[in-house]
Amino acid sequence: MTIVTNIKGVPAHAQPQPRGLSKEQLRKHFLECDADHNELLSRAELKQAFRKLGAVIPAFRTWEGLRCADANNDGCVSRDELEALIDFAYKLQYTSISNK
Repeated sequence: MTIVTNIKGVPAHAQPQPRGLSKEQLRKHFLECDADHNELLSRAELKQAFRKLGAVIPAFRTWEGLRCADANNDGCVSRDELEALIDFAYKLQYTSISNK
């Protein structure tokens, strides 16, 4: 029986797992996605943000993110609502941000 290893002598199932982005990295990412700099993340800006995070279906993640974070139901995430969005994205354990 052959066991594949990446770190010498450590079985593959025991290898350190990649860690997700930190909450601070996610905060910075979402703030950078505010294309019109109005301190609100629109549905389109959120969709682009989740696309850059590597979401398989960014529109679905946008819908979920709004459902979790948009407390006043205006269809955008404000600075006051941003922490809830960050918590939501943090639980999804995204590991990188694309430039696309």
